[in-house]
Amino acid sequence: MNKKDTMTEVSLAWAELSNTLDNIKMIPLARNYFDENRAEEKGHRQWCAGRKDFGLTVDDTARLFCVTQLAEFLTRSRKVPHARDYLSFRHSLYTAAALVANYRKEIRKAFKAAGVDPRNAAKFDYAELVKAA
Repeated sequence: MNKKDTMTEVSLAWAELSNTLDNIKMIPLARNYFDENRAEEKGHRQWCAGRKDFGLTVDDTARLFCVTQLAEFLTRSRKVPHARDYLSFRHSLYTAAALVANYRKEIRKAFKAAGVDPRNAAKFDYAELVKAA
């Protein structure tokens, strides 16, 4: 799948997922999760000395990670991280694992409504998408 098609699927999936998650409780679950991924990406880019063009905006990348992480935990292609790994893993992974653990059925329905197969979404590759830039 090319970059344009991948990012179209990311946008479709995130639109459904964010709408679903933000309407489960009175807490903006999706917004908080997106903001967490966004902050992690901004921090990552500060450490990439000299690189200016990533080929994706910070917001595009945050959506990509939101969709991919949820798909990975939904399809069980990623194991739930242990507490001892908290200091070295992206904190958004813990959020994604918790969201799927609590709202698996709703998340699965959101992927279906978006027409995006979570097994494919779990394989979206950030490194490949930014390599072309």
